[in-house]
Amino acid sequence: MEKNTTEKSTKYSHLCIEEREELAIGLSSGESLGHLATRMGRHKSTLSRELDRNQPKTYSVSYRANRAQLRCDERKSSSHQRERLKSSKNAPMSRKNSY
Repeated sequence: MEKNTTEKSTKYSHLCIEEREELAIGLSSGESLGHLATRMGRHKSTLSRELDRNQPKTYSVSYRANRAQLRCDERKSSSHQRERLKSSKNAPMSRKNSY
């Protein structure tokens, strides 16, 4: 069976600190999300999601690129942590010993 070549595979990439800084500067100068997205080569919804995730909830404080990057790094590091199993002295050492 042939693979459909009309399907477009898109590669998702996170915003880097430079893009976050460009977004913060553009927002502070009053540019629209659509204009910023076009200039940055990103989709408008990507910038909107970035603001939803990382913009402070209080309206007196504006979007800051360095805070957004810190929050992104924290989410990334905490999302890959696994819960460790507690060791027990009575538990068998390996499955080989249990046969």
